[in-house]
Amino acid sequence: MKKLCTTVLLAAALVLPAAASAQTAWDSPWLLPPRPQPGLGIYLADMHAGGLGVLGAWRSSTWNYGLRFGLSEGSGDEDVAVFGGVDYTGLINTASSDFPLDVDWAFGAGAGISDGVRFSVPLGLTLGVSFQGEDARFVPFMTPRVVLDAFFGNDARGSELDLDFAVDVGLDLRLMRGGAMAGKSIRFAASLGDRDALAIGVVF
Repeated sequence: MKKLCTTVLLAAALVLPAAASAQTAWDSPWLLPPRPQPGLGIYLADMHAGGLGVLGAWRSSTWNYGLRFGLSEGSGDEDVAVFGGVDYTGLINTASSDFPLDVDWAFGAGAGISDGVRFSVPLGLTLGVSFQGEDARFVPFMTPRVVLDAFFGNDARGSELDLDFAVDVGLDLRLMRGGAMAGKSIRFAASLGDRDALAIGVVF
């Protein structure tokens, strides 16, 4: 599993276009399906405007918010980038025979820091549909959003505001059986549009 994750991320790093800014974007990939499972997720990621890294994402079991923190390869003159943020979600629609998608609104704020600071505020929707199998539940999802970025510090672009559009395309696989993996989820997402990123990991 570890070799597969590393191979996928290295291949994506070669294929994805170069980032437009030197500061890592904390929200890409956002890894946020509708009704996300509470708990701690650990991911191997190729971050937008950064490089290979590790991120942890924790979600509350009683409130609709999550926290994340991570480290990745930096760009520019810095070897390491630090990033983190908080997000909130709220119910818009529960899947039914009239409309088969679960839909939440999603809002967040966070920053990536290396040789400067990128402060990002994403706002959008997360949409998904659940397929229940005997041993697992599959939830393909999409997270379209607009993101307001503010750049500060030593970034070559100087201090400025920018508006991006991005969408995550992902899959949440909740395992119902399987020994030690029972009750855990394998989650994958790729960011497209103005942000290019990729991550895969496990939610405990």
